[in-house]
Amino acid sequence: MMGKFVPFEAWHAADVTARNKDTPYIVAFTAAEMLEEVGGSFSYLVDGEIVACGGLIEQWAGRHQAWMFFTPAAGKHMLAITSRIKRTLEVTPGRIEMTVIKDFELGHRWAKMLGFGVETPCLKAYGPAGEDHVGYVRVGALKSTQRDLVGA
Repeated sequence: MMGKFVPFEAWHAADVTARNKDTPYIVAFTAAEMLEEVGGSFSYLVDGEIVACGGLIEQWAGRHQAWMFFTPAAGKHMLAITSRIKRTLEVTPGRIEMTVIKDFELGHRWAKMLGFGVETPCLKAYGPAGEDHVGYVRVGALKSTQRDLVGA
C-alpha cells in the first residue's frame, strides 16, 4: 500500500488528533486553518487515511519553524516521509527550527538523521501539557549573499 503526499488541509489535524488521544501536543494544535491558508505544509495519506502531516512555517525570509505529527500507522511509511522531508530541507535556505518532546527518543534520532543539531538541551514546560522539549536547529544556505544585499 503506497501513500501519497497532498497539500495540508485543516481537517487533517482533527483527523490525526482523533487517532492520537494520548498525545497532548496534537490536541493543542490550533493553527490548522492558518497553516492551510499559508501553504508549505503537507499530509501523507494511505488508503485515504492521514498517517502524518507537517511542514515548514516561514517566520520571515531565512527562518522557518518545522512541525510534524504522526499517527501510529506512519511507521511503515517513514522511508517515504523522511525522503520527502530531506529533499525539502535541502532546498530551504536559512535557519530551520524544531523541538522534540524531551523523552521521545525516536523523535531525537529522527531530528539528527534529518541534519538538525541540539541548540537548547531543555526547554522547560514548553509543551501544552507542561512537558519539556529539546530545541533543534538546522542552518542551510542563505538566500542571499552580502553582495546581493548591497546591490553590487
